[in-house]
Amino acid sequence: MASLFGKKKLEALAAEITTEEIQDKLEIVRQWHQDYHHGSLKADKETSREQQYNQDFFMKILGYKEKPATPYTFEPKATTLKKQLPDAVISFTDTAAEIENISAVIELKGASIELDKPQRRDGNMSPVQQAFKYKSQYRSCPFVIVSNFYEFRLYNDHQLDFEVWTLDDLVNPAYDYRAFKTFYGLLRRDRLTVAVGKSPTELLLSEFRVEQDAIGKEFYGKYKDARLELLRDIYRRNEDLRSNFDLAIQKGQKLIDRLVFTFFAEDKGLLPENILLGVQKDAATSSVASLWDMLKTLFAGIDAGSDKLGIPVGYNGGLFAYDAELNAMSISDDVLTSVLALGGYDFDEDLSVNILGHIFEQSISDLEEIRRKVDDKHIPDALDDLRAKSNKRKSDGVFYTPDYIVRYIVDSTLGTYLRSIEEKLMVKYQLASKRKDATYEAAEANMYREYQLALQTVHVIDPACGSGAFLVYALDFLLAENKRVAAILEANSSIDDFTASVFSDESIIDLVLRQNLFGVDINDESVEITKLSLWLKTARPGQKLTALDANIKCGNSLIDGELVDPKKAFNYRQQFKKPFEGGGFNVVVGNPPYVSAMEMSRSMPDSQRTYLKKNYDTSVGAVDLYIYFFELGIKLLRPGGALGFITPNRYLSASYGAKLREWLISNVHFRTLIDYSDKNVFEDASTYPVITILDKVKPGEDEVYEVEAGRIDEDTRQPVVDQYSSELLTKLTENILGFLLNDGIDIAAKVFDKGVPLANAGKINATSTAGEADLYSAHINSDGQGLKIINTGTIDPYVSMWGLKRFKDKGVDYMQPYLDIHHKDVSVARRDLYKSNKIIIAKIGLLCEAYYDANGEYASINTNCVHSFTKDFPAEYVQAWLSSSLYNYVFETLFDGLRMSGGYLLYSSPNLRNTPIPKAPEADRLEIVGWAKTVIQKRQEQAALEDKFKRFVLNEAGLSAWPRKLNRWWEVDFFDFVKGLKYQGSLKEKESLSEYFDEYKATVADHIMHIDNAARRIDKRFYELNELTEAEIAKVEAAKVTW
Repeated sequence: MASLFGKKKLEALAAEITTEEIQDKLEIVRQWHQDYHHGSLKADKETSREQQYNQDFFMKILGYKEKPATPYTFEPKATTLKKQLPDAVISFTDTAAEIENISAVIELKGASIELDKPQRRDGNMSPVQQAFKYKSQYRSCPFVIVSNFYEFRLYNDHQLDFEVWTLDDLVNPAYDYRAFKTFYGLLRRDRLTVAVGKSPTELLLSEFRVEQDAIGKEFYGKYKDARLELLRDIYRRNEDLRSNFDLAIQKGQKLIDRLVFTFFAEDKGLLPENILLGVQKDAATSSVASLWDMLKTLFAGIDAGSDKLGIPVGYNGGLFAYDAELNAMSISDDVLTSVLALGGYDFDEDLSVNILGHIFEQSISDLEEIRRKVDDKHIPDALDDLRAKSNKRKSDGVFYTPDYIVRYIVDSTLGTYLRSIEEKLMVKYQLASKRKDATYEAAEANMYREYQLALQTVHVIDPACGSGAFLVYALDFLLAENKRVAAILEANSSIDDFTASVFSDESIIDLVLRQNLFGVDINDESVEITKLSLWLKTARPGQKLTALDANIKCGNSLIDGELVDPKKAFNYRQQFKKPFEGGGFNVVVGNPPYVSAMEMSRSMPDSQRTYLKKNYDTSVGAVDLYIYFFELGIKLLRPGGALGFITPNRYLSASYGAKLREWLISNVHFRTLIDYSDKNVFEDASTYPVITILDKVKPGEDEVYEVEAGRIDEDTRQPVVDQYSSELLTKLTENILGFLLNDGIDIAAKVFDKGVPLANAGKINATSTAGEADLYSAHINSDGQGLKIINTGTIDPYVSMWGLKRFKDKGVDYMQPYLDIHHKDVSVARRDLYKSNKIIIAKIGLLCEAYYDANGEYASINTNCVHSFTKDFPAEYVQAWLSSSLYNYVFETLFDGLRMSGGYLLYSSPNLRNTPIPKAPEADRLEIVGWAKTVIQKRQEQAALEDKFKRFVLNEAGLSAWPRKLNRWWEVDFFDFVKGLKYQGSLKEKESLSEYFDEYKATVADHIMHIDNAARRIDKRFYELNELTEAEIAKVEAAKVTW
């Protein structure tokens, strides 16, 4: 459990409140405090005290107002959207003004009720779980309040972190009643409610998080620079390491890890205050020992203990164990002083373990870049380049998996798995009801002892653990769950001395680290950083660190063949025998490395790539590295286990993910897909994340189950999902799944139901292979030999831009290019295709750019086409559909997950074949064909008119390129037109240009009017054919991309 707001924020908030203004409120709390310790409050039922508690705490102390006040801010037994009744809701509500801004739901229990203990009621949820259930039933509800009249908790977006006050805390005069002042400052009416937007308390929380991120970003920049300076110093002073600089990197990182732990331990009270400052002072006055010598002595003391240094018990654990190679290095005092300067930050308050985790995650990427650089060039030059790049990129920030995403994945896998066990045990012990007989508590105690055993033997693995973020949150979850179980057993008087020792903080931490959590990473530094993250989270004064070597290991997760990877080959069954005694791990979580197939071909040995091809069913074609981790993760799970990954979303739609999709659909249940594409988790800005939750449950033949798909709401940080039938998993060719994450899926489904595959309208093919396009370059000419040739850059909707836009090929620009189709390099099949009537489609675009080549006048490269049209689908009808608003909406819905940088969509042949086309009665077809012919004619005329006009104006103005702001020049007046051109002609020249402008503007505008009218009629008819509602039409129109 961690504070929501941080100690400094709360101290500052308390300082704003005078003691005089709270005296009357304190007196009310004192009465409840007296009643709790010496009266009947503990024995009284919730219902008999709830009304007075609300009046005293929420009305008199915190200032809320009930109906009939306008606005009212407190409503007992308010109804949620799902018609359920929390004990109260805090909001700013003015019914007449139609304002309702929810701030918190409240769940109250009697003073004898444990807030984390399951209740004897439907669902057997604890009060905290019940409150969060209510929270999820509001579109926006930032906070959750749970109280049993003695203890008062404030939660935000999850159940692990909260602020808590007891009656004892609230009456405590320490620090001038700081506890009560923070309670009052956060929760009073004017702080927690507001008519519109975020309340001051919610803004305070946002401010705290922004400040935390800013401090982390600042620290990361200094941390990165200090490490580079350390490596430069090691290179200069240690000639023997220059030929094995990988070892220098490894040991340099180990030194920094030790210092980070020491900074943290100082500020947390695990080591004597200012111990590092003392070491620096001693080194400065010593004529014998250097600062490095002094630090080595300190490290030995932290490891084994040293009375002289004020460390009675060593922390051991492995981080500070004697390291001959590290100790033998020579490091200058100046560089060590700059690294030690990082200790100036407050590691207790400003740099939490979670913030450090973000830094560690980016740090690992930096280490990989350092290795690549020093492999490619002279080491000092490489380090200089990295330093320059570091200075340049400081504004870029840190790329990491956000905490709430990690938490969501852990809760959806580990949490769901454990909750299912608890629910099954409740049924087994007949606790899953409102049972009230005398044997209930004994049955409950027996049930939770059995659950405790399950809790102690759950096995969680991150096969690419990186900085350890997922394991740290799994640790948090398991520690909280163990403590919850201990509280339940203690409340039932079911804890003997032995059980109490098992549930001590020290024992629980040791048990979870040794028995529950496992991690593997191919990088030594990642393994050490994961250990460091877990140690920072669990270190306790005077307690040795838990040794983690048996559970967190370095190895190549994907390869267990020692001949293929002699140093890093990793056999899970041999390395982690205990989990496989039960059939495998219960939970697999992580953020597998994103390494593209292209990068793998450059950096991975051929033998390893061959091994992956032979040993993974999902390896077909050139696949990215994370694809293999899906198959590995499922194979590591025991039946019934759960996997949760955050990865690039391309596997859902890209051709290289087809085999993986087929394999997963056959072997697991897809439970949840969550789009997270609006957040940069990966450093490559064109890589969009998706969260995937899978259950290792082999689907039965013809089995249909529900799949959740949706997104994370950035405001509430909660998933917003819909339920879909698993039948949709195989709806499209190659089992494309990306459409499940698009909110246009319902409209797309309707279009599919009303139509047939586009392939029914004609054959769909590429107009050239990459090899053919390369060959044809030698035969492109401007001499008129062969057919005109176009490509993706010279196609607009309905129109060929041949002769109007430059055709670019291998660095050569052509204005009127031709392809000699009679050369032997052009096959007969291609020649026949080019000479046929066809619709040529640009390969990439923000929308579908298709042109109907009615007379076979064009060859084309790097495009796709529809040809050999069937009877019921005339070419002009197909052209109209491909250029319609509805088709573009459906295509984006299906393939949004394959967007490239700049938002471009890929109109490949497989993607086109997966799209639908409506079946239309002949009368409708004929009308649509007529409108399409109008658009085709007018678009080509418009393009020619525009080109003529632009050429004239550019010549008159002496410009080489048309200004982008005048792309739709016919929509501006002449004054703005001249301004946009920056035209400096004489008055007479401007008058002449004005006449020319007006003439062409009127002509082009007339063409556009005809085009728009016909296009609108086409759109309207396709809406009618697919029976779209007005709301659905509005949704499609709102998403329309202008030609």
